[in-house]
Amino acid sequence: MTSTYLTLIKCSIYLSALLWAPASLTLQAATFQAEDYNAFYDTTPGNSGNAYRFDDVDIEPTTDSGGGYNVGWIDASEWLVFSDLNIPSTGNYEIKARVASPNGGTLSVDLNAGNIVLGQIDVPNTGSWQSWQTVSKTVHIDAGTYNLGLYAVTGGWNINWLEITPVSGGPGSANGTHKRLKIINGCNEPMWVQWITSPGNTFNAPNHHRLPLQGSSIEYDIPDKGLAAMRFWPGFGCDANGHNCRVGASGGPAELGFTCPPRAVHLLSIQNLKRHLPACRV
Repeated sequence: MTSTYLTLIKCSIYLSALLWAPASLTLQAATFQAEDYNAFYDTTPGNSGNAYRFDDVDIEPTTDSGGGYNVGWIDASEWLVFSDLNIPSTGNYEIKARVASPNGGTLSVDLNAGNIVLGQIDVPNTGSWQSWQTVSKTVHIDAGTYNLGLYAVTGGWNINWLEITPVSGGPGSANGTHKRLKIINGCNEPMWVQWITSPGNTFNAPNHHRLPLQGSSIEYDIPDKGLAAMRFWPGFGCDANGHNCRVGASGGPAELGFTCPPRAVHLLSIQNLKRHLPACRV
């Protein structure tokens, strides 16, 4: 994420602009078809299923819902790697695997060639090689982009796909919230922080909040979804309830050449931040 700075009344207010952009911060579901691996290790030569690809991974058509292909003839110690798993927000995620087996077995999931082990998942006896069930495990993943690894602890099972989804209440879910806006008083006088939402939206956070000293700050939990727009007012020279403030013009830090009119009064809004921080959207 990026930071932006706003200068108010000859001193600085720093906004760590961890503002949310739903398109890039929300993971709905990341699905990886087993046959679309980017790297592999297989203990036997050739494709026993003679389908889809012709290296050493064994692939066959599947009768699972949706059709397509599955990887089969899996032996212990074999593995597949899938590139570009993008986790936009740190939190809990559910790993789902679509599996079939007449005997059962165990698979393991990891990130970045086993540097981050997410854990093992038991494959049940589903009744046959084409009787499919979804098994899952909840894990904690830090934000980042990874290579997702699938490892056969034991053999004797088929895999159709892997899917990563955010756990309800975690990042990317409708009721998830994360600290994405931090306001720091950079002045040697008290500062009041006020906010307002767009009509029809609610926001549960302190309003008319006083930051009494230089360096004091407040962080706001911003919902991952559903909050269309907000405005924040940093004010100085306010009354005892945070009203009737004088507010300076927005700009930037003096070391970057910004200046601030001594008596100008302007509304500071998140919408205006787009001039300073184009990567963020409201």
